[in-house]
Amino acid sequence: MSTFVTLIIVFIVFVLIKFAFANNEQGNKVQSEGGMRVKYATLIHHILVGDKNARIIDEGRTHITIGQKSMTGTVIIDIVQTFGSVTIVWELDNAIFGKHRKEFEFSENMSQDIMFKRIEAELSAYQQTILSKHIS
Repeated sequence: MSTFVTLIIVFIVFVLIKFAFANNEQGNKVQSEGGMRVKYATLIHHILVGDKNARIIDEGRTHITIGQKSMTGTVIIDIVQTFGSVTIVWELDNAIFGKHRKEFEFSENMSQDIMFKRIEAELSAYQQTILSKHIS
């Protein structure tokens, strides 16, 4: 029984080390491309221009967070570089409309203009649905 447990522990440690190495490699790749601000400059620009109160509030090797805070709540947008793709997470925490979350995933090489247009269209439709539920 102890040999079996030892094999399981060795396997788990191996997987964790492999994940840490791959994650570090991903961070190095993004850094070699100028970092998140440079790599996703077009997407970030669209988001910041779309809301003059939005600001970059956090940045790491493989993520950047843009936020906007008002008296009624917050909107947080996380852009996360993953292996070959980028995930954009939109979160709304509003006193009137409650908490909402939408997630979008795109190829990291896709046009950021197209990414933004898709996100904008989906969020617009989603927000109209939220609004209509609160008006009815």
